[in-house]
Amino acid sequence: MKEELDPRIEALFMEAQGREDVFRFRRMLGEVAASVEASEAETRVIPIERGANWKWLAAAASIAVLVTVGIALFDREPDFGVLAMSYAVNTAPLTRGDANGQPSSLELAFDEARTAILEGRAEQALAVLETTTPVATCDIVRKQWLLGLAYLAHQGSDAAKQEIQTVANSGCQDKDAARELLKKL
Repeated sequence: MKEELDPRIEALFMEAQGREDVFRFRRMLGEVAASVEASEAETRVIPIERGANWKWLAAAASIAVLVTVGIALFDREPDFGVLAMSYAVNTAPLTRGDANGQPSSLELAFDEARTAILEGRAEQALAVLETTTPVATCDIVRKQWLLGLAYLAHQGSDAAKQEIQTVANSGCQDKDAARELLKKL
């Protein structure tokens, strides 16, 4: 004798058989999740403090070295003698000459002072410049420029700033170099 099944139950049974792969996937996913959770419980935890003292000490030492080097390199004043020489090199000598085509005594004095600054003899440059008495405005400014460079090489920036500031405010050929030098001082 054969029992007949309810058609609704039979349809439900057929639908479940069609979705068997979904059920298998869910079961496998559950097994994988359970095994991962089980392995996490077995993992040994290493404390963070272990070895951290050496890292902090190395970081602090590195910062201390950088600060010390930074202060040593950037906190000192520039070598004023070298700075004066570098601007004296770029100062073009006057080449007007007198009626005979020979350089005037003022041009010779300026060239002598410029050469003395370049050779590191700022006192001699100051002595030569003190004997000159230029008349033309740009000659006066050129004297102030060379005086500023000589003061810079001999005494430092404070003595030179006034002369160089006057040159920077003038309309003569050394004004751009004077402005640039003032920024460095």
